[in-house]
Amino acid sequence: MKETPHIGDIVLVKAADGLPEQTGIVLRVRTRKDGYWTAAEMLIGGGVSWINKGQMLRITGRPKGISRIDQPSRRTHGWFVRVYEGKRTRVARLFSDQKHKGIGPALEAALAFHRSEYDTVRNEQSLQTPQQTAVSG
Repeated sequence: MKETPHIGDIVLVKAADGLPEQTGIVLRVRTRKDGYWTAAEMLIGGGVSWINKGQMLRITGRPKGISRIDQPSRRTHGWFVRVYEGKRTRVARLFSDQKHKGIGPALEAALAFHRSEYDTVRNEQSLQTPQQTAVSG
């Protein structure tokens, strides 16, 4: 993979022989002094591990509604989650690295929260949407 992954990117990773490829989310990128990146720390299957550049196949996207916030001047580091209802933000919450004891556990909590809130919004929208009736005439 030629392009440098960024924190929060979803990356497709080669698996061992006979196993399917896996996806993971980039937590950190290791770079040499000359700026060349060599590996990324990733959250894969509930565990955190370093993956070499050669094992990564491609960047597939970013999780919608989840952003990384690193603001050293305010000592704020964490994952910011937004759940939308239409175009409006319904819920916004920060999952700090310090409170969750690390970048990986904070991301896991953010993903779980996003999934549960997103499901709630979808269920409420389906209950509010009236059934289509046939129109004659």
